[in-house]
Amino acid sequence: RTWTPIGDKRGNEFSGTIDGNGYKISGLSNTGYVGGVNFTSYAGTEGITFGFIAYAKGKVTISNLNLDVNISGEKTNLVGAAGLIGQYNNWYYDTDGNSVVNPNYPKEQDDTSFPIAYDCEVTIANCVVDGSISGNDKVAGLIGSSYISIPVSQTNVVKFNFINCTNNAYVSYVSPANDLRFRSGGFIGTNASSVHATEFVNCTNNGTIDATGSDFDSNSVGQILGKNSGTIDDPYAMIGLDSCNENGAVIPD
Repeated sequence: RTWTPIGDKRGNEFSGTIDGNGYKISGLSNTGYVGGVNFTSYAGTEGITFGFIAYAKGKVTISNLNLDVNISGEKTNLVGAAGLIGQYNNWYYDTDGNSVVNPNYPKEQDDTSFPIAYDCEVTIANCVVDGSISGNDKVAGLIGSSYISIPVSQTNVVKFNFINCTNNAYVSYVSPANDLRFRSGGFIGTNASSVHATEFVNCTNNGTIDATGSDFDSNSVGQILGKNSGTIDDPYAMIGLDSCNENGAVIPD
């Protein structure tokens, strides 16, 4: 059978609330997957996005949901692949998936009217991901990739909150034809912004993050978070860990 993810393409991103009421959704695999259309990222990486929610933006709250996934990027480039959300992306796109802002906007312009990040907050609470996820880049148990673009005049902090969540999924690298990068983690593959305030509270990773075969970088692969693009000089690129457990493993080649 075929199935279509929530927020199946750019221009149709999910924003809102999902309460799973403790139910478990199984059978989420590549088989019959219709969505996450092929795209080229800002960095030039090509691939298909995979997730129960393929694309999300704005204010998102997901709670009390268990997912059992079996995702393989062996035959298809998967970039931004995860059990829960493939890509959280607050660039603005038209219905054809084309960016409607200057790609250099944060560096070259200063416009307080630009409507990004005024209502951006992600809360994931009491969620569990089981199974296996293999992809080419930006791969994780819960959120594959997040990218936020905010004009330099804005000081809004985009908050990502993970509360009482568990990743049990085996996350691994599958080599594409032209790229050996692998940004991956138990909860987030990559945070591509300097305005994330990401906090993990009572979260546990039991899964293995297997980067075998990739151009392994210890700063891009981790049990909780893979790559965080913010630097120590970015006052809003904060990562908080409170009562979290890393029971899994990271396997470099």
